[in-house]
Amino acid sequence: MDLPRPKNTSNESQPNTTKKTEYNLESQTTKSRKKENQDIFCVNGSVPELLEFVKDYSESKISSQTYTTVNKNWFFIYSNSCILNSLFFLFGDGWKCTINYYNGHTENIYNKETSLLALNVLNILDLTVIVAGAPEWRLEFCQKMIETIESIFSLNPKLSFLDTNNTTIPTNEYPIIRNPLKQYENQISLQEFSNLIQDEFCEPFIIKNATNHWPAFSKNNSWNNLEYLCSAVGYYRLVPIEIGNNYTESTWSQKLVYFSEYLEDCILSKSNNKTSYLAQHNLFKQSRKLSNDFNIPDYCYTDAKCFERCKNKFNSCCGNVEDVIINAWIGPKNTVTPLHYDTFHNLFCQVAGYKYVKLLSHKFSSQVYPYDPSTMLSNTSQVDAEFPNLEKHSEFCSLPFLECILSPGDLLYIPPKYWHYLRSLSVSTSISMWF
Repeated sequence: MDLPRPKNTSNESQPNTTKKTEYNLESQTTKSRKKENQDIFCVNGSVPELLEFVKDYSESKISSQTYTTVNKNWFFIYSNSCILNSLFFLFGDGWKCTINYYNGHTENIYNKETSLLALNVLNILDLTVIVAGAPEWRLEFCQKMIETIESIFSLNPKLSFLDTNNTTIPTNEYPIIRNPLKQYENQISLQEFSNLIQDEFCEPFIIKNATNHWPAFSKNNSWNNLEYLCSAVGYYRLVPIEIGNNYTESTWSQKLVYFSEYLEDCILSKSNNKTSYLAQHNLFKQSRKLSNDFNIPDYCYTDAKCFERCKNKFNSCCGNVEDVIINAWIGPKNTVTPLHYDTFHNLFCQVAGYKYVKLLSHKFSSQVYPYDPSTMLSNTSQVDAEFPNLEKHSEFCSLPFLECILSPGDLLYIPPKYWHYLRSLSVSTSISMWF
């Protein structure tokens, strides 16, 4: 997997990528053969080369299948190879630097080559989380390792953005809402929420001002402030972003970038011609500080049928056997999630900025022009839900729908298999919680 190259800085303590390191991570396979449908390898190389080979091979096994069909052992193997690789640096080539740091001697730590090696290790640990999820004890281990490396090698410099708060929009730019969702102006009881979502004819609804008490809305930890977000996540932390108007387009792609570069080049830059979106990514596994800025609402634990089945490791009524699945959505104005459905209950939390949402009942699934069931886009519509083609998708245009504009502090509940489309009206940060 290709890694981004950090921008050059004038600070000597920062990694310098203009000089190649002699630390070669390319594996050298001397022999491979097939026997009884299994891959058997004879590999020569140094310890880091062998670990890199294991990492690359297990990644190929993970990426060649859909996430749910991958043998879980490959996630363990990939994570272990990344962790061992990072340990080899800290207690191998980086041992002298580490000992000096803990003995209070920091004058020899900030040479360019060791800083570059430290950045490579930081990237590898991030990949452990991004590619394999760092299962079980590995997540906490990676988090502590990353915090230590950032501290030793000063890999989280503070940024000063000229424009850190552009999440507001003029009222006259709001789309006209013709069929509004039902709204509750204040939080409702758990019993009322449970009764609503277990109703056979449940429709989406909004709970206003439901999360304003979160630290993410406080002055010091405000997610409106991009400087704070960059500090909380980390300057050189890798994140996966989507490039293109939406994932149904043939030109759509994905890329790994440093979080600071994403904020500067994709959100704040006025000259960026391609839409980029940090979408459906559990950023909170990479940032313990950010995960402390919000709470999972108790509403996510009200569907007793689902969670009783989860405890027994059976598929729940909506397919979720992983407790609450949390993802971040951070992007500039006009990022779009095309009309689609999820199989889970979805509690969508708007933290910063504004989003337009359009929703249609699963009763109309056959009339929203979904992609072929045999494809990976079978849960996605071919229609531009906000600006449909009247000639090409005439049947869709007559369907009843609901819509809303999400504001900071709003919770939107979307029932399983309910079709929904979202477009950001400003720079926007949201959290989805599937349960």
